[in-house]
Amino acid sequence: MEVESGPDADSPRPIGVGLLLCMLERGGEPVVQALLGLAARLQVSGTPSTDALLLREAAYRCIGEGYNHVSPHFSFRAWFTNELAPQLSCRLQEFTTKMPDLIPAVLQSRALWLVGACGQDLPHEDWCTAFKLVVAHMASMDVVVALTAVSAALGLSAQILDDQAILDTHDMAQRKAQGTGAGMPSMVEALRLADDVEEAAEAESSGVIAEARERMRARLSALEGDISTCLTAAFALLGRLAEVESMVRVLQLISVLVEVLGERIGPHLPVIASALPALWAAASGGAPSSSGKDVGKKERGAEGESRKIGDSGAVVRLHSALIAVLTHLVGKLKGMALRNSQVAGVVYPLLQYSTSLSTPESECLVEEAFRLWSCSLSAVPEVPQELILLLPNLAAILKRGKDNTAVLPIVESYLLLGAGTRDVQLRTPVHFRDPVTDARHISLPALTCVQPQTELNGATWKTRDPWNASCSGIYARSLWVGVPIWPRPVTLGQL
Repeated sequence: MEVESGPDADSPRPIGVGLLLCMLERGGEPVVQALLGLAARLQVSGTPSTDALLLREAAYRCIGEGYNHVSPHFSFRAWFTNELAPQLSCRLQEFTTKMPDLIPAVLQSRALWLVGACGQDLPHEDWCTAFKLVVAHMASMDVVVALTAVSAALGLSAQILDDQAILDTHDMAQRKAQGTGAGMPSMVEALRLADDVEEAAEAESSGVIAEARERMRARLSALEGDISTCLTAAFALLGRLAEVESMVRVLQLISVLVEVLGERIGPHLPVIASALPALWAAASGGAPSSSGKDVGKKERGAEGESRKIGDSGAVVRLHSALIAVLTHLVGKLKGMALRNSQVAGVVYPLLQYSTSLSTPESECLVEEAFRLWSCSLSAVPEVPQELILLLPNLAAILKRGKDNTAVLPIVESYLLLGAGTRDVQLRTPVHFRDPVTDARHISLPALTCVQPQTELNGATWKTRDPWNASCSGIYARSLWVGVPIWPRPVTLGQL
């Protein structure tokens, strides 16, 4: 088991969850039945004692932690319908209008956690009901309950991504089977293609694909119906938080929502964009909360007395979460996102910060920044001045020589977008090792984009090749990834 081979295997320490998993793994059905019997006995009417409520919360957690072992022996749908949904709905108004008592809040929080951990087995109607209840609890006055609702919403939303991945894999296999790829496949590729086609056919015939499509359609419809409420509650909660980890959790939910909805997030861009400046200010040095509330107010779940981000690890995590949100936002909405002044006002300073290599934090963020950088370049018809100002950072990254494979496509994007018309020069040595023999060391003494002969449509540039042989044109695509070939002139129409 993972518990036996984990980092604590040589120095064991008491872990209740590890003990539970070992019991379920080795004890089998008797342990499962004992756990389910305990949970059934604790489903009492009236007003149970504090000890009974705490024991009930513990039983909830045991079932959730060991769900893979327990799920074959009971129906989570029946449990949700008969106990969890009524519990969440009947006390919802109490949680959203006043600070609840501690023990009921603990039980409510655990019920929300269960929905997020086990909700993948709910049918369409119950899943939609569960998502509505979870989103409604994000407005809870108790911060712990609200954050648990955020985690549950994150888990439910991620299930849509799982279905999308299944469908994307199936569609790709079908396209390969129809011969939409170019060239003659090798023997290994042919065998792999045959396996993919066989798996796709089996999934189609067994109804897995049709079920995934229907499930994703229903869940996306429910998500679209509640997205406005969800985003409003998420940004309102951000204004109440003081802990970086809690803020990161909310940003992760927003990132997943944008990724799941894609272009359908467009109508809600103003809501997201209006919250970005305050988030960037907070990440940059501790701004006051956007809601104007006193984050120092003692509320359960808000342990810090102010929103101050001093720890470098916390800085990295918060900037990383913000980069993820913006990468998905720009990647899905393209120019629509960058034309929004509030989005652009965060994207470009964030790229400048995370690629400057002037701080330990930027060293940790630069790889994630490449994705946002590439998305930004693909979303604009021409390179804006803000991206031109990033070129010194690009030259420093190339000179460092650690990320050339990721950087050179960005350089190529600058060239294809006509950055050369601004006399931009990148005179930085770039070194590669032959990917085939790993023997020959290649140096590109200069990547120069000057003296354009025509405009972008059909443009060519005077460039230097690795052996100082003059040529006119853009390097062939294979050269950008380090393959040692003589550069040959190509036009944009041939790329």
